[in-house]
Amino acid sequence: MKKFLALSALLPLAVAAQQEPPVFKISDCYQAMWTDAKAAPAASRLGIGQSTIPLALRASKAKANAKERQSLEFVVAELNNCQKQDQPNRVNFHPLAIQTLDELESGYRAILTKTFAGDLTWGASIEAAEENSKIFQQRWAERSAIVEAQQAAQAEKEAAAKAFIAAQAEEQRKAALRADFERQQRAEAQQRYAEQQRQEQANREIMNGLMLMNAARPQPSVTCRSTRFFDTVTTNCN
Repeated sequence: MKKFLALSALLPLAVAAQQEPPVFKISDCYQAMWTDAKAAPAASRLGIGQSTIPLALRASKAKANAKERQSLEFVVAELNNCQKQDQPNRVNFHPLAIQTLDELESGYRAILTKTFAGDLTWGASIEAAEENSKIFQQRWAERSAIVEAQQAAQAEKEAAAKAFIAAQAEEQRKAALRADFERQQRAEAQQRYAEQQRQEQANREIMNGLMLMNAARPQPSVTCRSTRFFDTVTTNCN
């Protein structure tokens, strides 16, 4: 029974994301329920509030009397009320956590209902409640492991996606650098070619100028005289 009362201590494990502490605390609601005088007849039979449930209670073959059934009616009604008020706090719980809590709570209500109907003795009710709590903790551990594995897989997937995006960004950065380098190389080559063309044009212009200067320079006059001596003709030019 103490494990059932300590349910609220396990609730943080059910939250999928960090959130502010709820205004309504189901543990406080349960505490108020069990300390109410109307719950006392059932609480004393179930060993509520005792660190160790006495053997006499566990071995009890007694069934609920009229007064105890009234107490059980109050307890079940208050349990339902506490759990109803706690629903807004469970909005962010993982679906498996909600399922596990529902199974625990419905199982406990079923036990109290059977005790009320006389289908269970008080001792059997204690044993059934402890078994219900044991099953809850086993399922909680199993399903928590499933959720943790899912979250780890999701985190790994997100990390891989971020790494892929980062790698793409780095590749784009390198591609942009290569493109800038190639543009600079082409610009420098074009500049060298243009400079070479200008130099060649300047050289051609110089050569053309020299040729024009030579063509414009006056040519010296030449006078030639030929002299025959017998069969030999000699020409002299001045």
